[in-house]
Amino acid sequence: MQDNDLPNKNLSSHLSDKMLDNPEEDVNFLLQASQSLWNESSIKGLIKKFLILLQEHFELEEFGVFSPTPDGKKIDFKSHSMRFPNLQRFPEDILTKIQNTLQTLPLKNDDYRDGINTIFCENKAINFSIMGDQSTDSSKWYILTWTVKDKPEVLRLTLSNKARFQLDFLVRQLQSECRWVSKLDKTQALLYRDDLTGLFNYRYLDLALDSEIRRAQRFQTSFSLLFLDLDDFKLVNDRYGHLIGSSLLKKVAETLAGTLREVDTVIRYGGDEYLIIVLGANSRRGFLTAERIRSALEKTTFKFEDNIELKITTSIGVAAFPEHGMDKETLIRMSDEMMYSSKRGGKNRVTLVGVEPKSNDKTNSLF
Repeated sequence: MQDNDLPNKNLSSHLSDKMLDNPEEDVNFLLQASQSLWNESSIKGLIKKFLILLQEHFELEEFGVFSPTPDGKKIDFKSHSMRFPNLQRFPEDILTKIQNTLQTLPLKNDDYRDGINTIFCENKAINFSIMGDQSTDSSKWYILTWTVKDKPEVLRLTLSNKARFQLDFLVRQLQSECRWVSKLDKTQALLYRDDLTGLFNYRYLDLALDSEIRRAQRFQTSFSLLFLDLDDFKLVNDRYGHLIGSSLLKKVAETLAGTLREVDTVIRYGGDEYLIIVLGANSRRGFLTAERIRSALEKTTFKFEDNIELKITTSIGVAAFPEHGMDKETLIRMSDEMMYSSKRGGKNRVTLVGVEPKSNDKTNSLF
């Protein structure tokens, strides 16, 4: 896969901090929304996430999804059957009218490729955007249409409007992700997934950290990197066998995912090691997140067949960008070193860069 096939995680060039009413609040919203989209690996999943964001932040009214059906040089569109719980589709008669309008548009033109477009149907302004790569076969790109409730300002064509602005940014992020996903076949998509746990794997780490560093530099925000290693995991394999050990790793992955926010990224680094990117977290928040994970694992009893019950603890190291490092190599190295400090300090503890381990504490906190 070439570099230009990867998703562009940077902000669109038209986005300016000066256009935001409350920069810190707006940036946090855009960061979390963008990260939520980034963690999806299918176009249908991306569209669903985006529609949920519309519902929660822009009062989504109705939506419709259309897929192309090429016939020679002509491209027709049919209403796609995508349905999501608690999200309202357009009525069938409106879908038909939207479909007829789309047939008249030269959607292969670059004018329609990026951002939000608008058509009018039944005296109602309807947004639409192209999702996926139009250079691929018709099964890998869609047209998403939607309206929002009582917010005509969202449809204004000026970028000075905050709501329009945020929405345009999210659409461009979504389109970037969809084009990337549409270029991947099943084998390529699995390249970044761990077969055992379903988490992202070590191949994804460079991509994720590069993206987060660019994002944090652009917005002058921070993130934390947590390095986790399970304590005495080898003893589990030795006593109960590798099948139980593998099952335990999967259950730990589920616990980690359930403890973290949707916008955080969990990566199985290898063996019984995990790396977690905590979005928007300075060293203090990173430390508190690590302690929450440590406590959750310590309190959990994992159950298996034959009435086997196991408990496991973890040693965690924490480093933060930009406080402890400005590049991914430094952040990985320092969080790894802190994890080993936790091991040396007695295991089942969290160590933050710059805080000396205390043998009588499970955590080493300045807070």
